[in-house]
Amino acid sequence: MLRELDARERVVFVTTCWVLWEKRNKLIFDDARWSQESILRRVRDLVWEMESIQVVGETRGGGNGREGELEGGRGRPCFGTWKVNVDAGVMEGVGVGIGAVCRNHEGVMEWAVTVQRDGSCGVPMAEVEAILLGLKEAWIRGQRSIVVESDCLEVVQALRKKKSGRSELFIIYADILHFCNRFVSVSFTHSRRNFNRLAHEVAHARPWSMGRRVWLDDFPLQFVDVASHDLRNMI
Repeated sequence: MLRELDARERVVFVTTCWVLWEKRNKLIFDDARWSQESILRRVRDLVWEMESIQVVGETRGGGNGREGELEGGRGRPCFGTWKVNVDAGVMEGVGVGIGAVCRNHEGVMEWAVTVQRDGSCGVPMAEVEAILLGLKEAWIRGQRSIVVESDCLEVVQALRKKKSGRSELFIIYADILHFCNRFVSVSFTHSRRNFNRLAHEVAHARPWSMGRRVWLDDFPLQFVDVASHDLRNMI
């Protein structure tokens, strides 16, 4: 059976077996009770921890000096988990656009959402607004286990370290972290810009139109072209 699975699926399978054995022993020797949700959460946490260690080790070996950075982008999420890429654009004289796009474990696009408005703001502020937009849309769609990817390293690091402060930016950080409590699991990863092109297209969706737009199918051609290119290069 294991021969029929790819490398990621084998990791998930073996981890699931180990967690079931762990829970069985706790039930027999400690009379500890557990739920299916707790098993799923334990498996996901262990898989993400192993993947994080692997990617962080590769990043450190690359000599860029950004210790603890977790790079995402090309990888597909595990079965039962969705990847939500987000991006924002602040264009002088035009306005602010934020966008989020969701892919399933096969790398297939399931939905996209954008909010475009006039005015201006700092890039980090727009990026955290995009993350909150993606989280809320995933919650609406019933997705309870997600990986959020952004090409704004500053924001990803702040959320992972749960930084706090009194500025408006930190207030939104707090909103994001509080909203995450609704999910079974949420993780934040940094994606290089060339791996975040689809979210960029969504945030800059043409024609520019004030307000919120959601696509569940019949995606614009510019989305489909980028999504198809990404899918061919996903691992």
